[in-house]
Amino acid sequence: MCGGCCRNIDKVEELAEYNNGKGVCVYLSPTTNSCLIYNRRPEICRIDKMYERHYKDTLSLEEFYDLNKKACNEIQEALSLPSSFRLT
Repeated sequence: MCGGCCRNIDKVEELAEYNNGKGVCVYLSPTTNSCLIYNRRPEICRIDKMYERHYKDTLSLEEFYDLNKKACNEIQEALSLPSSFRLT
C-alpha cells in the first residue's frame, strides 16, 4: 500500500489510459495510497491473474513472486519510500 507502482504507470504501456499525465494512476487515492477501483482494477495490476494467464508456463509461482518483490522493492527505493514497505 505504498503506491509506488501506481506512481510509475508511465512505464507500462497497458496503463496509458490511467495516466494522469504525470505518470500517476488517476485511481490512486492521494490520501490513502489505495486503489479507488481495486475490485475493478486492470488485469496487469492483478499479480496472480497475470501469473496464471501469462507466466505459468515459463516461471514457477515462487520465481514470479520473487521477480515481483524485487521490482516492488526497487521502485520503493527509487522513490525513497520508508523501508517499512519493503517486501521480504
